[in-house]
Amino acid sequence: MEAIEQLGGMWEEAEAVAGAAEAAPVEAIAVLHSRGLSDSSAGVRGAAIEWLGRSGNVGMLSDALDDPAVPNRMRTVALLASLQQPRRLLPALRDAEPRVRLAAVHGCDRLADEIIRGEADGSDLRGEAMEALMGLLSDSDRPVRHAAAAALGRLGDRHWQAAFPQASGTALPRLRRSPSPRGPRCSPC
Repeated sequence: MEAIEQLGGMWEEAEAVAGAAEAAPVEAIAVLHSRGLSDSSAGVRGAAIEWLGRSGNVGMLSDALDDPAVPNRMRTVALLASLQQPRRLLPALRDAEPRVRLAAVHGCDRLADEIIRGEADGSDLRGEAMEALMGLLSDSDRPVRHAAAAALGRLGDRHWQAAFPQASGTALPRLRRSPSPRGPRCSPC
């Protein structure tokens, strides 16, 4: 019975945070960031994360990557990916929790095009992402290793497609095997 009362209290707190965001969005975002993300209740912090995601304030939302609750960190990663913020996902690739790392790998994988485009502004976003993903190839968690390998493959494919747009959609010419410099092979005597 006590657990149900605690849950009800957390729900009321979370609803109060959400209500404040609807009533005065600009002021509420600052409150959500300062008080919502530091609340002792994971439910209240989760509601604050949702509202920061809805506001599109990626700077404040990124602070939630340090939330003590794994589900809140996973939701933060998902929101950052939906807001197309690949650079903000990179710290989550080093999270202690494999589920958070896996969510971040999937987010980077989905944002491969944005990562490639990130190089256009002079940054080395692709290099940073590839370095972080390559580090995960030796991760202790098998699904993280597999997802990192797949993301690296897709990131590499998209990079080459962007570099050589004239070849996109067409098969590259096949190389012919050159004759051996030692001459024809013969069977041993």
